[in-house]
Amino acid sequence: MAEPSSPIILTPADFADTGQWRLLIYITHTGMRALLRHATDRERPLLQLLHEEWEPASAEVQMSKIENTVYAHPSLLDDYATEVVVETPRVAWMPDTFLADGTFGEESVYHTVFADAEGDVLTDRTGEATALYEFLPEFDSFMARTLPGARLRCHLGVLVERFLHDSAPGDTTLRIYMDMRDGEADLVALRSGRLVSASVQPWHTAEEAAYRIFHLLNAYATDRTDVKVSVNGTDPVSVDGVLSLTAGFCREAKPMQLSDGARRSGLPLSAALLVYKQDTI
Repeated sequence: MAEPSSPIILTPADFADTGQWRLLIYITHTGMRALLRHATDRERPLLQLLHEEWEPASAEVQMSKIENTVYAHPSLLDDYATEVVVETPRVAWMPDTFLADGTFGEESVYHTVFADAEGDVLTDRTGEATALYEFLPEFDSFMARTLPGARLRCHLGVLVERFLHDSAPGDTTLRIYMDMRDGEADLVALRSGRLVSASVQPWHTAEEAAYRIFHLLNAYATDRTDVKVSVNGTDPVSVDGVLSLTAGFCREAKPMQLSDGARRSGLPLSAALLVYKQDTI
């Protein structure tokens, strides 16, 4: 599978039918990127429409950066089937049964976990539990105005959804997935096709990242021989360090298995899993 590349010479006829394309927009607190992928032709290369980065700034400045970037690239506003994924460390989880019977409200649950929350509380349903998250004040309303048909996703919700899809209800193994970025790691734990835990944790050394896994082992693993750990990350040395530290405390510790396209893409893991979700490992 070809890696994202830009520029790619395409004629207006290539985009005459927007229904043939899928738009993925990935937004963090320090940048934004957008990719087009063909809906059916897996051999067509990804088209990178933009990749912008900026320095850490106030919420107001961040929103201004996002707004200006969208308006500077009017092709984002075309009638594509669009998914917008935001990367945020502040995620709470709510069983779907709670949402179904109305026992608890999303905002009340989220503000119980994050008392200082100021942005809109957004939701991402994974089929097992719902991710409650916030990004920036006014972000939801801006998306509703400019991309009203887009599906808003939380990066951690994307990971949980994909890992659940690959898990088996009858498999009692505790499976722990870690994706390491600069300063943050996404941790997802599953058992028997159900979500056990999912969170974003800070890390600065391999030892600190491994400690996050040990915490899950202490909380949820009654039998260490029935635990599998999978680790992915942008720094291979750190990934190897975590695997080396955890290997003696579980049945298996190895690099996360990804399709060739996802592995070579250079995209954040949740974006790569969305783009290459039909690829086999």
